[in-house]
Amino acid sequence: MKQSGILITVILMTMLCGCAPRGQTAETALFAMDTYCRLEVHGKNAEEALTAAAAELERLEALFSITKPDSDVSRINASDGEALAVSADTLAIVETADAVSRATNGAFDITIEPIVRLWGVYGGEWRVPEEREISEALRSVDYTRLRYDAAQMTVQTGPGQRIDLGGIGKGYASDRMAQVLMEQGVDGALITLGGNVHALGPRRDGGGWRIGIRDPLDESGILAVVELRDQAIITAGSYQRYFDAGGKRYHHIMDPATGRPAENGLLSVTVIAESGAYADALATALFVMGAERAIALWRQLGGFDMILVSAEGHVQYTTGVRIRERSDYYQYAEIVE
Repeated sequence: MKQSGILITVILMTMLCGCAPRGQTAETALFAMDTYCRLEVHGKNAEEALTAAAAELERLEALFSITKPDSDVSRINASDGEALAVSADTLAIVETADAVSRATNGAFDITIEPIVRLWGVYGGEWRVPEEREISEALRSVDYTRLRYDAAQMTVQTGPGQRIDLGGIGKGYASDRMAQVLMEQGVDGALITLGGNVHALGPRRDGGGWRIGIRDPLDESGILAVVELRDQAIITAGSYQRYFDAGGKRYHHIMDPATGRPAENGLLSVTVIAESGAYADALATALFVMGAERAIALWRQLGGFDMILVSAEGHVQYTTGVRIRERSDYYQYAEIVE
């Protein structure tokens, strides 16, 4: 999995209420999927639910890890184009990734792994590749060559292709953890996986969860506070992971069309949707697409909300975003249908 950054670069910070809890409460922090994770649960069976959700996260990490040799992802990457039997979860996440790839004309593409590896994102060993290296790696990047068979439970890459679920894995994990918590009968929960947040049910006082979105220009500042219930909120931003070389800054969000960090005037994209996996993949895709194409896709598809932050200090947000607080620095404008 791609790293999400250390704690100080977490994009979404929970704004928790100090009201008296209803029933049991439990919370824990752990490190999984190469990021800091925090779980807060309230309601009956809170402790048991928390344990079950943490176990689910560990199970999914074992399936999706790009570094564990026995993971489904590592097995797919070693298969060299052969159809490979995989778990139901791996099949489901590949299917969601494919749907987002097709909806965004390849702006999101899990076969981007050769490009991510080339730039040294894994392990933080950054480098600026030569043009010939990028051209060579791009030959393997093409989501349309990836195949999956729901009946046979198989996934098949094109020859020489490799996949990376780092742009969707944490979102899928939050969906599954939320499902586990619901099955345990909790009243509400907040799942934070790095920059991915999933709000389940109400807050302890019965209201919605208030989530602070980080100011992309100030790691200690808040761009906006939004209120959520039974939704995921995920941010993709150029400030999360980057390096400087030759007087230029390079970030980790790669454009599958160019093999280079996406450059379109955006600092960050936040997506709000019921599905964490969908929101996770879509946030990356919209960042790659840029504001104009992102707005056009929102008008075409619907089913999600978003906040776009430009380098010029403009914040555009869709009609479903309930902003409770905002920064004085930016200019805010609602996107109309």
